[in-house]
Amino acid sequence: TFVGFFGYLKYGPGVEGSLTLSLPPGDILAQSSKLMLAFAIYITHGLAAFVAFDITWREWVQPRVVKNHLLYEYLVRTGLILIIVTFAAIIPYLELFISLIGALCLATMGLAFPALIQLFTYWHDVHGTQFIIWSFKNYLIVVVALIGFVIGVTTSVEEIIVKIFST
Repeated sequence: TFVGFFGYLKYGPGVEGSLTLSLPPGDILAQSSKLMLAFAIYITHGLAAFVAFDITWREWVQPRVVKNHLLYEYLVRTGLILIIVTFAAIIPYLELFISLIGALCLATMGLAFPALIQLFTYWHDVHGTQFIIWSFKNYLIVVVALIGFVIGVTTSVEEIIVKIFST
């Protein structure tokens, strides 16, 4: 968000879906920042995909593998990365889908779920007026999350439909 904000300040409404697309092609500093970003993604992507791998490996593959655990582990890791990279390469207008995923995840996992988890976990620890204020705060967060969810998803889906059917 921080980088996107300053990218918008620099390039205005003409900024592309990814800030790196707005960088001048002839500028050495801009190209070196693209290279550093690509390298950072390359070395951290496996960490980002670890949870998906761990669930896939422990729940689905490992119980079915009798021999060559290490070989199958590498195959599953490589396969998951290839699936992710393939989706990134074949999905048109990826920035719109990233926006949709952001609207889905921020509203639910970033706002609503923590408030609901707090409500369901600690409801018996708070009493009286403090309980009313505490409950109101959590319910307000959930309502704001739902409003953000509906607006974000609706806007993203409309943009995807317009972009796909206008070309």
